[in-house]
Amino acid sequence: MRFGVCTAVENEENLRVCSRSGFDYVEANFRMLATADDEKAALLRSLTDRYALPVEAANCFLPGDLKTCGSKVDADALRSYIQKGLSLGKTMGLQKVVFGSGGARSMEPDMNFQQAWNDNLAFLKEIALPLFEQEGITLVIEPLRRQECNFINTVKEAAMLAFAADSDHIGVLADIYHMKETGDSVVNIEDLKGYLLHAHISYPVSCGEMKRCYPRQGEEYDYQSFLKSLRAAGCATCSIEAATQDFALDAPRALDLLRQIDKMLEDND
Repeated sequence: MRFGVCTAVENEENLRVCSRSGFDYVEANFRMLATADDEKAALLRSLTDRYALPVEAANCFLPGDLKTCGSKVDADALRSYIQKGLSLGKTMGLQKVVFGSGGARSMEPDMNFQQAWNDNLAFLKEIALPLFEQEGITLVIEPLRRQECNFINTVKEAAMLAFAADSDHIGVLADIYHMKETGDSVVNIEDLKGYLLHAHISYPVSCGEMKRCYPRQGEEYDYQSFLKSLRAAGCATCSIEAATQDFALDAPRALDLLRQIDKMLEDND
């Protein structure tokens, strides 16, 4: 398993910690890639090159005002935004983009599920995927908890949408936090071999004001079952996505824990 971490790519100190700790890649904010001017783009490329950290994944795909369903879909604006982000991302090693974006894909109050399904499928097939296929980058659909999105809340729902989109450049993401919040069993992951292409992990329990934190120790949560199901599904990458007040302490400690669990699972295969 390759492990990465979600962090601000312009934060040089965090990149230094990631490089020193042995992370395989970093996961960036796609909106940053899609809105960077030439000066910012050059800075981002120079930082990731300096620390030899590819930006293999990006999350925060679409802002809430770029709708993928309903009456306010702007196909030209979507294409322009996506193309700019993919073009810069490709120069930094981008391979996967996470389609969470609850504000963009949620159903409007007067919509039903079938309308939302049709609109989001049309967005994928007619707008997003032709650009992803052209750049050789994969879009992974992330199920979100119901408090954040009213459309696609489980890994099986995400897999059904990915299957309907019918492209070699689309798949599914499993996020341990959203799965816990929706009661989505990790066993469901194992049925998605060939579709489950990326994952997010955290300690999915509130830590004070932080709704999810960095993993600290194996006894605090059943990380082993989650990682075991990822391995069974053939998922090769997993990023830590969580809040922290001390990245330099929490990131290396979490990576060490995950590598220990992954090594144990590998030895038991």
